[in-house]
Amino acid sequence: MKIRTVFLLCAFFLTLATSSRSQDNICESGYMPFKKGLSYEMTNYDQKGKLLTSQMSKIAGIDALDNGFTAVVETETFDKKGKSVTKGSFNMTCRDG
Repeated sequence: MKIRTVFLLCAFFLTLATSSRSQDNICESGYMPFKKGLSYEMTNYDQKGKLLTSQMSKIAGIDALDNGFTAVVETETFDKKGKSVTKGSFNMTCRDG
C-alpha cells in the first residue's frame, strides 16, 4: 500500500511538472499555486466508487532561492476508515520560471 501511494504521488507531481512547462511562469501561475498554508486533498476510489484512500497535502513553507523557490510539502495518507497510514514531507523546487 505504501509503495502504491508513493508511486501515485510521484506520478501526480511528474504530471504536474510536465503539463506546466508550456506556461510562461510556472512558479507563479502553474497548475498548483505555491503559497504557504495552501492545502489540497486527493481521493482514490475503487471501480465501484468506494473510497480506498485519501491524501491530505499542505505547503508548510516556502524558501526563496536566487532564481526561484523551494516549497516544503507535508503529506498524510488515510485508509478507507480515516486512519492515518503514512506521513511525510518532501521539497518541490521551482527555478528559472
